[in-house]
Amino acid sequence: MLISTLAAFTLTLGLMPAQAESLPCVGSSIRVQVALNTALPDENKTLIREACGRLSRFVKQHQLEVAPGEFSLEFTQTVQLVLKDHAGADQAHARIFALYDGEQAKIQIHQYSIEYVQTRNVMADIPMNRSYYISILTHEMAHALLDFRLAALGAHREHATHEFFAYTVQIATLPNREFVPVIQLFPKSEFGGPLQINSFLHFSAAHLFGVMSYRYGAKHPQIIQQIWNGEFKSGDSLIEGF
Repeated sequence: MLISTLAAFTLTLGLMPAQAESLPCVGSSIRVQVALNTALPDENKTLIREACGRLSRFVKQHQLEVAPGEFSLEFTQTVQLVLKDHAGADQAHARIFALYDGEQAKIQIHQYSIEYVQTRNVMADIPMNRSYYISILTHEMAHALLDFRLAALGAHREHATHEFFAYTVQIATLPNREFVPVIQLFPKSEFGGPLQINSFLHFSAAHLFGVMSYRYGAKHPQIIQQIWNGEFKSGDSLIEGF
């Protein structure tokens, strides 16, 4: 029933030669543009399909009407977050696992096979595996999905709300074997209300923020529709007011 609402949502995967291969993503009309490059293993295409499948299931479960949009995806050997000062000059660089750049509509993620990925833990304490890697890719795709929806509505983009949504999608779509260890983390930690969902907590304790986001969303499922309709106000709304 939702397929007709999902047309024109496209993912373009780099590197970017002239030719590209198209893969389905969210629904049969949603396409992933995969560049035909020998540096792109078939395994990456499989990872994309599985991440798109998880995202698609979340969209159908919550009956979300997807806005058209296009973003690029690059598997790379390193991902750098550039930190800028108040004047906009580069201040520092930090290596991170994956990144969605809303201004460029681009996802960067480390190649699954490299040592940096294979030796990392997920949510601080859980050993990495293929399914957790796919969950991180799904998280970044969720950012893009929400970005296009809010842009179509002309709604304000809050950082904490974006991260709340992406973590909820990431954790909610994990297979049970990977879901259980994650949801058992930080067992006594919960948000007391929307205003506690803020960027200060995300920047200081991202993994804690992620698990608390899923728990709050599971207890208050209406929040997903509020976010999707541009109606939700996180604690960032107060921070931005000062």
